[in-house]
Amino acid sequence: HAHSHDHREAEAFAEGAMVLSRSWSGTGETPEALAGRVRAGLLRLAGLLAEDGVVFGHLKALLRCGDVSLACSVTRADTVDETPSPGWPPAGPADWSLTVNVLSLLHAEGVTEDLLDSLFG
Repeated sequence: HAHSHDHREAEAFAEGAMVLSRSWSGTGETPEALAGRVRAGLLRLAGLLAEDGVVFGHLKALLRCGDVSLACSVTRADTVDETPSPGWPPAGPADWSLTVNVLSLLHAEGVTEDLLDSLFG
């Protein structure tokens, strides 16, 4: 079964989407506290970008603490899907890095890089 898509439609679709990506790093926080902040921030973003409980796009976060990581994904406004690497969470405070990516077909005026910084930075 072959699909026929107009390349211009795909380009228009991508050009109309809101795309934000930010990264932060630090030291001294516990992985559990960081993960809690990531979950809360993603759910706040989802609430701003959802229509009838569905995010028309995808919110993603990758939290690395030392050699282990926690990947988070949101497509429904009330659920953060998580995929931990083996060894998650590490014990005690750790050097960490976090990257958050927002792809949304809905545009919300308040969803900006400044909001990402306030939620996750």
